[in-house]
Amino acid sequence: MELKEIVKEYEKHLLASGKRIKGSRHSVTLFNRYLGENNLDILSLNYREACGFQSWLTCQNGRYAAASILNIIGSLSAFYNYLRKRRLTAFNPFSLIDRIKCPSRIPKNIPDEKELDALLSCLRGFTRGKNLRDYKSHYKAHVLCELLYSTGMRISEAAALKVCDIDLSRGTVVVHDSKTRKERTAFLNEYSRGVLSVYMNELREKVLWLHNGGDPSLLFGCSVNLITWLNGVLSDLCREMGREKVTSHIFRHAFGYHMLRSGCDIRKIQKFLGHERLNTTQVYTRVDTEALRNVLDHYHPRKRKTGESL
Repeated sequence: MELKEIVKEYEKHLLASGKRIKGSRHSVTLFNRYLGENNLDILSLNYREACGFQSWLTCQNGRYAAASILNIIGSLSAFYNYLRKRRLTAFNPFSLIDRIKCPSRIPKNIPDEKELDALLSCLRGFTRGKNLRDYKSHYKAHVLCELLYSTGMRISEAAALKVCDIDLSRGTVVVHDSKTRKERTAFLNEYSRGVLSVYMNELREKVLWLHNGGDPSLLFGCSVNLITWLNGVLSDLCREMGREKVTSHIFRHAFGYHMLRSGCDIRKIQKFLGHERLNTTQVYTRVDTEALRNVLDHYHPRKRKTGESL
C-alpha cells in the first residue's frame, strides 16, 4: 500500500473518532519531506532516525517553537500507533525518543476577576442577538463558558462530555482528561450549577438543533468544531466590548490563576485542573509575581509622576 493511501485511511480513522486532521496532515507532510531528503522508508524507520527528525525540526532557523515540535512529534507518534495496529510496522519509534523540553507558559493577558466577570456578564445577555438563531448560539456559549470557568476543564473535555457525566444533585462532573486519558471529578459552583440545571432540564434540546446531525448523548451536541465556534463567538464579543481577544482556553487559565489569588492551596488547584505534575500548576505563581510588580508600581510612594524628570 502506498503512503498516500495509508494517510487517507488514517485521516478517515481520525474523522470517525471525532478528531481533527489538519494538524496530523501537516505533520505527516513535513515528515514525508524529511524522509525524501534522507532517503528513508516510513515503514522501517528506527529510533535513531526518529531522533534525527526531531533534531532536524529544531535546526530549521527557529521556524518551529518547542511546543510546535512537540505537537508534530505527538501527531506522528499517534500515526505510528495506527500503523502498528494495522500491522504495517513493527513498532513506534517516536514512543522511545526523548522529546525536547517545552517551558510552561500561559498567556499574559489572563483577565482579572473583574474583567472576567464583565465578559461573563456580557455573555449572559444572550438576547442581544439579531434573531432566534443568535439567541440560541449566545445562550449555548453562556452555558459553556460558565461551565469552563467553574471547573477549569479544557474545551476539548467539555466537548466530549455526555449528559450522563453530569450529576446536578451532587454538583459534580466526570471529566475525561484529553491528555492523560484518565477520569477526574470536577465540581460546579453554585451559579454554574443553576445555569446548567436550566439548560439540561428546559432548554438544551431547543438550543442544539439535534435534528441536524448532532449527537443527543453529548452535552453540547457535538465534539467537532465546538472549539472553533466558541472562539468565534468570543472574538466577536471581545470586539464589541473593545477589549483584547481571548479564546476558550483562557477560562482554564483564569480558573487556576484566580483560585491561587484567592488563597487556594496549589496542590488542590493541581487536583482541580488534573495536572499530573505540580510544576505544571506552579506556572500560575509566576503570573501572580508579575501582578505584584504592577501593584508595586501603582501604589509605592516613590512612583514616578507624569512628566517628572529623573
